[in-house]
Amino acid sequence: MNAFKEAKFLDKTGTYMTPAGRMVYASLFQPTTMKGETDRSKAKYQITLLLPADADIRALEEAADRVRNDKWTPSAQRLTKIRSPFLKTADSPRLAEYADDFPVMIRLNSKTRPGVKTKGMQDVSEADEPDEIYNGRWCRLTLSPFAYDQAGNKGVSFGLGNVQLLDHDDRIVGGAVKAEAEFEAVDEEELEDMVG
Repeated sequence: MNAFKEAKFLDKTGTYMTPAGRMVYASLFQPTTMKGETDRSKAKYQITLLLPADADIRALEEAADRVRNDKWTPSAQRLTKIRSPFLKTADSPRLAEYADDFPVMIRLNSKTRPGVKTKGMQDVSEADEPDEIYNGRWCRLTLSPFAYDQAGNKGVSFGLGNVQLLDHDDRIVGGAVKAEAEFEAVDEEELEDMVG
């Protein structure tokens, strides 16, 4: 299987790497809060990853199962709804149109700023963000599974580690269109004819 299509455990760090997917709603250089949240201390770095239909996420599913089983007994799991980190893209009104090609998505966040690298392992900085971080860019992520039980919500999620940017692609989900995609150069003669 293509290495970019398969999730895997990284022995050297004890984390997991996702298959390549398309990022949306990334906030990798400045932490943001959830909609309606006014407490800035709850701000986090975040990203949503749309996973292609042919991605092999078994390693991530097994990791999530282990964390869930370590936290709750089988009987507790039957009695309580335990949320999964794997969300159906079709259930998201803004992303449903991508569900055929990207049926599963995962949302990740972290209190710690992730490292962001290009495919050639160059650092990406906040100054590079407009050209490098956008809805639809291909990337892969490192992550760590964890269980949570807060305010009546129980589930398994993934904490964001680092991000490696891969191929560029069309912007999706209302991403800003680059000016050069909409305009062409205008020479002086054309301009004179237009205003003249």
